[in-house]
Amino acid sequence: MAGHHLTIKNEAFCRKVALEIKAPYQAYKEVYNPKNSTDKSIREMASKLYHKPHIQLAIKGLQEIDREYLKYDKEKFLRDMDGFIKENKGGNKAVVLRAYELKGKAAGVFANENPVFNNNILNSNTAIINKFAERENQI
Repeated sequence: MAGHHLTIKNEAFCRKVALEIKAPYQAYKEVYNPKNSTDKSIREMASKLYHKPHIQLAIKGLQEIDREYLKYDKEKFLRDMDGFIKENKGGNKAVVLRAYELKGKAAGVFANENPVFNNNILNSNTAIINKFAERENQI
């Protein structure tokens, strides 16, 4: 891999693929702006560039950095919601309920594919929020 460095356009291509989740074809068109090329040749050039080892390495590196950044944000968010819940336990019930709701959304509790909804065990946001509250009180 020695001697392979990213040009400014290579880096822009990698960012579009890794962080903006663009298809290599679309990323190539946006970065390199090949006006006089056919769609077929653009696809071929995009594929060649995308499959170069140093480009793959750069894309994977950007994706890993992005995953770590998102993971940190989610963890921080959940800690913040725990803080709101603890600060308002005996006081503002609306703040506590909202914090539980946001925490549940972040955890994917309200997603349609969640077995809680598919099995109709719990059928309302309030019931789910109360379930979180019960679990918090047990800790």
